[in-house]
Amino acid sequence: MRIRPMIGTWSPPSITRIRASESRRLVTLEVPGLSGDLHQDLGRAALQIEIEDRSRVTTCATSS
Repeated sequence: MRIRPMIGTWSPPSITRIRASESRRLVTLEVPGLSGDLHQDLGRAALQIEIEDRSRVTTCATSS
């Protein structure tokens, strides 16, 4: 049985590459009177996915 990938209503004839890119936002805070730092995670940016087939490149971004 052969499975054909579908992205919405688009069926890519042949996927040659899939790439995902994501990043987090971190901040370092100095604490007065203490040695060391405090690190705070400010969350992540949108995840960007790129799907490439022989005929075109499609890029989409999704929010978290």
